[in-house]
Amino acid sequence: MSDWSEIVAACLKKDRAAQRALYHVHFSYGMSIAIRYCVDRDQAVAVLHDAFLAVFRRVDRYNVEQAFRPWFRTIVVRAALDHIKKARKQIRYVEIADHTPAFDREDTLS
Repeated sequence: MSDWSEIVAACLKKDRAAQRALYHVHFSYGMSIAIRYCVDRDQAVAVLHDAFLAVFRRVDRYNVEQAFRPWFRTIVVRAALDHIKKARKQIRYVEIADHTPAFDREDTLS
């Protein structure tokens, strides 16, 4: 698969080889974006994984007459921001759970 429009057309048909080609071509670019939003490499890989899943689900929305990278960048940034929001919600939940007073059964009965 050499032509970009062929790769995108094959991705529309859920062709795994085309998806793999797209992944290999754009992995380092996506990683360079994701790592800016993440605290470590593992988190950036998770964000990029989510972004590629979104790309493969939404490839029908991509306009082949436009450049791919700006569209891809938007998806990676949104995936990173979603990941950050989820992490903040988990932190808030843990903080609230840690500050919940523990009830001692003997104290409440006397």
